[in-house]
Amino acid sequence: MKIYGILPMAGKGSRIQPIAFSKELYPVVYKQRHFVISEFSVMGMLRAGADEIMLVINPDKMDIAKYYAHTEYPIAVHFYNSPSLPESCLFPIDK
Repeated sequence: MKIYGILPMAGKGSRIQPIAFSKELYPVVYKQRHFVISEFSVMGMLRAGADEIMLVINPDKMDIAKYYAHTEYPIAVHFYNSPSLPESCLFPIDK
């Protein structure tokens, strides 16, 4: 049985704007290594046994897709303009 991790990342982040990139790519330094904030969730899911991580993003957030396209993580990106958080979490399951 495959275990999937689903990360909804379709929000606009309007409360922390203006920044020049998606809030999920906010840079942090942890143990002398540079990360983006969403990598902590990705790494936690992988440590918990997830076989594949699905990111649910809206088409305006191509910077997230570009960032994760160049990592070694087993990640699939699903584009979804979600009207609500519950819908965005269930969307990849239907695929």
